[in-house]
Amino acid sequence: MSESTKVIDVSKVLGVKVICPNVLAENLLAMSITTEVHFLPGAQSTLHIHPQQDESYQVLSGTMELFLDNQWQTLGPGQSMRIPKGKAHAFRNTTNEVTKTINIHDPGLRFQEWIEVLERLIQEDKITNVTGLRSIIYLSLHSLAFSNEFVPVRPPYWLIKVMARIGRILGYKL
Repeated sequence: MSESTKVIDVSKVLGVKVICPNVLAENLLAMSITTEVHFLPGAQSTLHIHPQQDESYQVLSGTMELFLDNQWQTLGPGQSMRIPKGKAHAFRNTTNEVTKTINIHDPGLRFQEWIEVLERLIQEDKITNVTGLRSIIYLSLHSLAFSNEFVPVRPPYWLIKVMARIGRILGYKL
């Protein structure tokens, strides 16, 4: 890894490590952002959309599954998939090996900031899993703060809004 990249580790919650360019977030608003993503065994996301970004994956090594158009599709080395903005999708790694991919969000918007804030919340033990009440509140606040980059489909977005509102009433802050 060079000085021009940094590792963002959200493996404790998503099972993912993201190698991002080490650039200022404001430089990413109009251009795409390309990252290398390592999906650890057991990595998985919730069903979600990127309302303003196309996303694509190219598998470098290992195997991953992408849920798109109501079905899981397996991708291996050399295979790729593009997910149009607004299309519900999810990922998972059901193997015992790390899967390495190139991941592109186009345009970049605040994707890198999204993943950096998530990492900080994990490091501060505000998010420790995806099921505990405290974690759910912080994940909900995080989702609302970055709704141009990430909108959960499951759980439903109305529930995310309710949990974020409860969090704000209780004094939770990102």
